[in-house]
Amino acid sequence: MLGIVTSNNVKHVKEVLQILNINQEDFKVIIGNQEVKRHKPHPDPILKALEILNCDKSDVVYIGDAIDDMMCSKNAGVDSILLDRYGEYKESIEFEKIATLRSLI
Repeated sequence: MLGIVTSNNVKHVKEVLQILNINQEDFKVIIGNQEVKRHKPHPDPILKALEILNCDKSDVVYIGDAIDDMMCSKNAGVDSILLDRYGEYKESIEFEKIATLRSLI
């Protein structure tokens, strides 16, 4: 099951998915900056997604491309992976890292 938790608004995310020919129906939930009062790194966006999905934290891995994403997942109590496309976070040993999303396959 896939979901999106973003600092962008949902309308923008849906437009990007359409441009990239990605079926938005593949994502069971999309939480944007208008769905919660407190944003990343606060845990509210991830917790809202978990509530909608009726998922347990132990069943979730959050993938993000910024330290705020990692802090949000840590604050929400879910495992996370930092997508470090450009090697920006070499110094950060606190988080599991990948360089591409293809690494997950």
